[in-house]
Amino acid sequence: MDALPQRLRKQIIIGGVTLAAVSVVAMGAFIARQVTDESNHVLIRYADEESVRQNEEQGIVALVATEQYHFQGSGEHQFVALLRNPNDAWHASRVSYRFVVQGADEKEETLEGTSFIGAGSDRLVIASFSDDEFVVEQFSFAVESVDWVDARDRALPAPRVRQTIFETTSPDSARVTGRAVNDSELAIADIEIGIVARNQEGAALGAGLVAVDSLGGGEEKEIEYIWSRGLDGVAALSFFPVAESVSRSPN
Repeated sequence: MDALPQRLRKQIIIGGVTLAAVSVVAMGAFIARQVTDESNHVLIRYADEESVRQNEEQGIVALVATEQYHFQGSGEHQFVALLRNPNDAWHASRVSYRFVVQGADEKEETLEGTSFIGAGSDRLVIASFSDDEFVVEQFSFAVESVDWVDARDRALPAPRVRQTIFETTSPDSARVTGRAVNDSELAIADIEIGIVARNQEGAALGAGLVAVDSLGGGEEKEIEYIWSRGLDGVAALSFFPVAESVSRSPN
């Protein structure tokens, strides 16, 4: 294996989820090491021992998929994973991931994407497809690769969300409103806010993403997300705001 740049490291994570029962889906020919999170039933797999060693030498801890969900409504299947970057000194850049969905009659859908998770941050990733006849039997979530970037070279202030209101607008829709806030003096851009609606026991009832183009230093903007299905029993909302870039230097 060729040596990676000093500030660039890779990892592979694979997690398997079966509806009504948890399952591990093997998606690699060789696994050097694996870690099971007993509380969340998430399996983390590393591609090779050299990657494990290099990450540990740099003090890099693997990303963790703390929550995974499947929601269905209005003919749409939505797949959600909440990823946590526990590293305060490293940004997870160019996170390549995929959901592999297995259905009845040997049907299969693969949903891919890329993301960025700032140092010490959580990020919600969502993929979906529409098919009224698709019956989901199980799905697996995999982070295929991550480029680790030293956070000291790229400071990113974290936005926050306040004044949130949830309301059911009809039997078939619900919405949440609030304000995205940038408390820093830096202008931030490419902002995405993940939202999870939960019941009184903390179980997820629905999820969504809101994009905000930018927030100047000290600026606030209104946000809104609308679910096109009813959400009964919502007792709490979780927000996961992330900014990917700084658009200019402070005055």
